[in-house]
Amino acid sequence: MAQELKRLANRAYRLNPTIADAIEVTLSMTVSKIQFLQRQLKELDKVITRHMAATPQTLDTVPGIGPVTATGIVAEIGDISRFDNQSCPRKIPRTHLVCTPVQPIPD
Repeated sequence: MAQELKRLANRAYRLNPTIADAIEVTLSMTVSKIQFLQRQLKELDKVITRHMAATPQTLDTVPGIGPVTATGIVAEIGDISRFDNQSCPRKIPRTHLVCTPVQPIPD
C-alpha cells in the first residue's frame, strides 16, 4: 500500500529530491497508523459481536442493523423489561445514529 501511495504521489507531483526521504517516511508511518487502526476496529467489532451475542435482544435480525448499531440502541434504551409496554421506549430521548456505508481500505 505504501509503495502504491508513493507511486501515485510521484506521478501527481514531482517531489524535490531533498525531501523525498522525509515524505517516504511520513507516508510509511501514516500507512502503519491506518493499518493499526484497522486492526483495532476489527478487534472492537469482535468484542461488540461477542457482547451482543450474550445480550438477549433481536435487533440484529432486522435487515440493516448490525452488531454495532444494535449495541448503540441497546445502550440507549437499556433493559427493555423496565418499560410497561412497547410504546414506552419511543418516549425516551434518542441518540441520533447516523449510518453511512464505510468502504474498506484495501490491504
